[in-house]
Amino acid sequence: MRTQEWFGGDREPSVRWSSPGGPSFRVCPLITELVCDALAVMRRWVVLAVLAVSLFAGACSSSGGGRAATATVPTTPVTTAATLPLPTTAPSPALGPSGGHVPAGTPVQARFNPDNNIVAAVISGAQAAGLGAVVATRYSPDCSPVPNTVIVCRNASYTGGQTSTDTWSNACVVELDPTLGNGPRAGAAVAAALRKCVA
Repeated sequence: MRTQEWFGGDREPSVRWSSPGGPSFRVCPLITELVCDALAVMRRWVVLAVLAVSLFAGACSSSGGGRAATATVPTTPVTTAATLPLPTTAPSPALGPSGGHVPAGTPVQARFNPDNNIVAAVISGAQAAGLGAVVATRYSPDCSPVPNTVIVCRNASYTGGQTSTDTWSNACVVELDPTLGNGPRAGAAVAAALRKCVA
């Protein structure tokens, strides 16, 4: 609590602060009591500000001084893969101009089932024409030419033992009547059509 006392020879009033059961101390003369009150308030604010700064400084120091943590990105050595040359593939042979002939020994592809009777006639005719080995594939109505190959196939529109031969400079296609089998007539017709392929 605050009590008013007199100190000194000039009897100038002063203010003494004391608390029950505690020490008392002189603060300032009575004539500046209002100023003292203001100073006391300011002291309290200063103390609070100092405490706040201390707390803030402690918090900053505990968190690394307020500096943002910088993430360290691990670096891995960059390995350069050796560049290997791409394998080169030979271009597929192109079909030559029409009207030519294939050389002797050119392989023959018979587009029939291997157990079909016409296959025997094709093998016999290819030998007679001087062509190469005959390979019978599964039946296919496709009569498209293949470079460096003689194709033998059926043409469903042919009748009466009809045949045809189309030639290119490096391919040949022989189309046969589906009714042709392995009789003498079929063998002669197939052989005659295959001979037109050879130069």
